[in-house]
Order: sequence, then structure tokens, then C-alpha cells
Amino acid sequence: MTQTFTASFQPGIVELLSGSESKANRIQREIATRHGMTVDAMKGHSREARFAKARWEVMVALRDEGFSMPRIGRILNRDHTTVLHGLRRMGRA
Repeated sequence: MTQTFTASFQPGIVELLSGSESKANRIQREIATRHGMTVDAMKGHSREARFAKARWEVMVALRDEGFSMPRIGRILNRDHTTVLHGLRRMGRA
């Protein structure tokens, strides 16, 4: 319903949003697979190091693609300050 509403006022915005979201989904899926976990497990509440490090990799990859910290936080169900912490841990902020 939101897409129809948005598309009626700004042609092309739905394609732009869906393209960037699919890019985010692809990045998450590739990194989760490389770490031997599902995307849902990676985005879960676990603070176990293997999950946190996978999330940090996603944060770096998304930031490199031009995503803002608040947007990365929304994608990963985290606060933007958590994203900032992850980027700092990875030496990227």
C-alpha cells in the first residue's frame, strides 16, 4: 500500500527504494552465508561474537554502498549508535 501511495506522487522512487533494499538484502545474505548462519540469526538479539562480527561486516559493506547509519540501523534492527560502534570496531569510523 505504501509503495502505491509513494509511486503515485514520485514516479521512479519505488524502483530506487526497492533496488537499494535488494542490494542491502543481497549483502546481508552473502555475509550471513559466509559466516554459516541465516540472515535472521545474524540480525537477532545474540551478542555472541560470531553474530556481532557478521553484523559489523554488514555495517561496513552497507556504509561503503552509501547507506546512512540510521538506515543501516533500521535494516539490522539496531540503533544508529550501535552501527557507529560496529564501524569503529571495524576501524571504519
